[in-house]
Amino acid sequence: MKSIRSILTEYLKTNKIVHEPDLRRIAQSYGTEYARITNRLPTGVALFFFHEYNNAKPYFVKFGERTKAWRITGQERGILELLKDGREHGIRELWSETRFGWSKFHRVLRKLQNKGLIEIRSEGRSKKVSLKSNYAL
Repeated sequence: MKSIRSILTEYLKTNKIVHEPDLRRIAQSYGTEYARITNRLPTGVALFFFHEYNNAKPYFVKFGERTKAWRITGQERGILELLKDGREHGIRELWSETRFGWSKFHRVLRKLQNKGLIEIRSEGRSKKVSLKSNYAL
């Protein structure tokens, strides 16, 4: 049975050996600057080259990154439906239309704001709530 240390050492040695010819090829094709940068790339970033793009210079592409998935609860959907008309609502007016308690209403608004769906602006002593322009129901 191999220890984790020996398996990790073997893994690093084999990857380093496989990686060195690639770095040499990149240095010969595109220059040592790209080889040096490529050696430090995080996981999920790759060097690409296409002769008709980026003035025939290599470029880096990030892939495999997933957008943050979230769900809209029924309470959040209710507030979004009230905001669907596109106008700004006063926070007290919106609160009275939802019939939630104040703490629950505030919590739901914060969740919607953190998800980037609504915007809360201060106007003097009152606050206005509106849908963000890039969100459509």
